[in-house]
Amino acid sequence: MKLNMILSVVSIFILLTLSACSQGEEEYNFFGTNDNWVVKYKTEISEGRTWDDISFEYIGEETAPEIFGYNLKSTWLELTRKEERFNHPDKNINSGNLECTGPPVNAEPCARITEDDKTMEAKIEWNNNSEVIVLTKK
Repeated sequence: MKLNMILSVVSIFILLTLSACSQGEEEYNFFGTNDNWVVKYKTEISEGRTWDDISFEYIGEETAPEIFGYNLKSTWLELTRKEERFNHPDKNINSGNLECTGPPVNAEPCARITEDDKTMEAKIEWNNNSEVIVLTKK
């Protein structure tokens, strides 16, 4: 009887803890593709923290470029890289992530996506080529 009571209290505590952890968490996924590239952007937002995963995959018919650059732009984010390389062995994929854990030195909060944000734009440059891909929220 006493063991059942202890197990019940522990179970309730675990359930309350898990539900408190999931409150306020949001996840948004964006995806765009064309004949040469697949671009994915995922952001997880919780209280005081954003975590972004970004990937670029070359799917073109020509040999993958050694180096490429991109500008990823939206209403809440702009990220520019000039000399990226593929960072997955034997695959033409470059991926990485960004994290913001609260106000930086200038006291500005982390930029946040809103429900109204439906698209992002990725401009990719490689081997004297340039393409713009619109990513849509999924």
